[in-house]
Amino acid sequence: MSSKIGPSHIKTISRGGSIDIGEVGAEISPRIRDVYELIKSAGIYITMNDDFLKAQWEKMVLISSIRSLDSVTRTTYGELLEIPKTRAMLKQSMIEVIDVANALNVNIEYDFADKMIAFVDGLPADSTSSLHRDIRDGTQSELDYLIGSVVKHGIEQGVDIPLSKFLYYSLLPQELASRN
Repeated sequence: MSSKIGPSHIKTISRGGSIDIGEVGAEISPRIRDVYELIKSAGIYITMNDDFLKAQWEKMVLISSIRSLDSVTRTTYGELLEIPKTRAMLKQSMIEVIDVANALNVNIEYDFADKMIAFVDGLPADSTSSLHRDIRDGTQSELDYLIGSVVKHGIEQGVDIPLSKFLYYSLLPQELASRN
């Protein structure tokens, strides 16, 4: 996890992050291998992925769901997961993202949501997302690029995503206010 310190300045506040690189619709190229070797030689954990579009949507399953839900509920991850109803909302949000990905012909199995919830269970209970902190602090956030993107693609694909729409539209007024 990271925290925004200022323009173009991000501080990592936990270990375990990684960089995943690849190319959409292509096998791993020599260019990607060169970038991989350069970053790896700097001691940074990095993986190459030959199904980069799937990797992007798998990340979206986690981050768009947990970040928008902890922002709406104004809770820490631990508080959110401790309450059975909000824990169920997290899984439902993840399922909706999987539905959108699958509508876009990105094959993600539904049990992936359970794996991501287990991952969040392992994070520090007092954690909050950068989206949560940005919304709380009235600063511009990545709302449109996370749950907003899910909503956009879901509407375009005709996917039923009521929880995703609720989360996005609930946070949108605060996001718009931060842009003024």
